[in-house]
Amino acid sequence: QERTSELQAANDETLRAFHRAETLRQMADEQRQLAETAQIEIAHTLHQLQTTQTQLIASEKMASLGLLVSNVAHEINSPIGAIHSSNTTIADSMLATLRNMPRLMDSISREHRTLFFQLISHQGNADAPLSTREERQRIKQIATFLENAGVEGATRKARLIVKLRAEQHAPNYIPLLVNPDCDLILNVAAGVADVLSGTGNIATAANKVSRIVSSLKQLNGNDRISSRFENQLYLSIEKAIAVLDPRLQEIDVVRNYQDVAPLKCDPDALQDVWTHIISNALYASDHKGVILIGLCVMDNTLEVRIADFGCGIDPEIQCRVFEPFFTTRQSGEGGGMGLTLAKKVVEEHKGTIEITSTVGVGTTITVSFPYSS
Repeated sequence: QERTSELQAANDETLRAFHRAETLRQMADEQRQLAETAQIEIAHTLHQLQTTQTQLIASEKMASLGLLVSNVAHEINSPIGAIHSSNTTIADSMLATLRNMPRLMDSISREHRTLFFQLISHQGNADAPLSTREERQRIKQIATFLENAGVEGATRKARLIVKLRAEQHAPNYIPLLVNPDCDLILNVAAGVADVLSGTGNIATAANKVSRIVSSLKQLNGNDRISSRFENQLYLSIEKAIAVLDPRLQEIDVVRNYQDVAPLKCDPDALQDVWTHIISNALYASDHKGVILIGLCVMDNTLEVRIADFGCGIDPEIQCRVFEPFFTTRQSGEGGGMGLTLAKKVVEEHKGTIEITSTVGVGTTITVSFPYSS
């Protein structure tokens, strides 16, 4: 009986162990099924996230492309509009000039004809267009001179002389301005001036379109960065300063170059980087004051810092300064591609470019390159 009782107890324990094992097996099966289900759900969720990420990237690319296309269209529309307008002006002025030219040649003497052709030839030799302020000042000066010389309608005639860029030779044309046929002379000369001004505007607009296309090609290509060699970095900075020298008449450029070993780089490409940055510093400083340029090595990094004490950049737009065609300048004063191209060149040299700016205090741009002496 005792043995039977022990066997019964052992049997009961075995059954209980079996039930516990069966329960654990069932629980393990359930856990495995839950894990498999969770794994399927995670894979499905990951696939959805990847799909969403792909869609977001595509959407962002399309948005960036749309912004770029919009900016390009805006930039190109301006010179195209100038070309259309100038074309119309040239056509109208040329027709009127051709109608009046025979009558003018018949009514004035040979000496006055020579003076007339000299008068209309000055605009073609002009170096650069005048700003509105410069034009007003010169018209005022010439008008005063003509009034003192006894010429009637001095302001109107001074305006034409300045338009023809003949202000430095104004005394030579007093005989034309007091000629009885002065109105006819001025009308024909004005027509010629409009034609010459229109052709100049078309050339300027065409050059602007060419610069935009060139900037886009540089933004997309890597041709210039394919060849690099050891070069002293300060030399490319000095070349950029030399290029901008005509605009540095009222700017004091303070240099602080540390003696460092050459950097393997494309000096021509980096010269463009410094040119864009310094040009922006000049604009922000209204071409007056001080620009600081530093070159040093810190923690295996070669740094170039260019600082101005100009107007600074509003914090709300600091994140946009590297966007293509983004600019705070007035229309015609900049295409908004300088810093975009600068950032591209720096990154192709495995470097970084950062901006710190305070409104009313100034801006510092730091360009850093990996470096080992």
